[in-house]
Amino acid sequence: MLAALWSLVRHWDKEGRPKGGGTLQGFQGWANIVGGIVTQAGFGDPFAEPHLELAGDTDAADMSELVKHLLHVNNGEGEWTYDNIIGICHDEGLFVRYVGHDEEERKTIRGSNQRLGGLLKRKEGTWFNHQLEDGTPVRVRFGRRGRQRHRKYTLKVVKEGGGQLEPPKPQEEPPEDEEPF
Repeated sequence: MLAALWSLVRHWDKEGRPKGGGTLQGFQGWANIVGGIVTQAGFGDPFAEPHLELAGDTDAADMSELVKHLLHVNNGEGEWTYDNIIGICHDEGLFVRYVGHDEEERKTIRGSNQRLGGLLKRKEGTWFNHQLEDGTPVRVRFGRRGRQRHRKYTLKVVKEGGGQLEPPKPQEEPPEDEEPF
């Protein structure tokens, strides 16, 4: 067993001791070495965040996808009603256990409005890391305002590293006496 482990270390050393991709909070140095050895051996990154389709917190994954979808609508500018959110969930296949696959199925799920509404309330103030369509990394805060039938859901988009995201600038039109190109 030790000979097999030693061969992995020698191979890693021969390849220039590359660092692993992920990290382990508080043990960054150790994670860089062990992660580099394991990754270089072809076993993948042992510290990478797992993406398990059928396990874990599907509500968090669905919420992240919902925010991502809202972000790509006019760079996250605007407000959405509960019915808008339901429509997006149906279109994108999100929160199926709360809203079903369509409006007819939603009517058969007892307490669906209260459960999804409660989840959206709990996620108020949560920050998500996403990218704009141009690849700019941003942090997005999910929020809501208003009460009951007047409730609207909002996003606050902040550039990675701070600073409010600037709205897209309209393209300037050339003066009438000049020809474009």
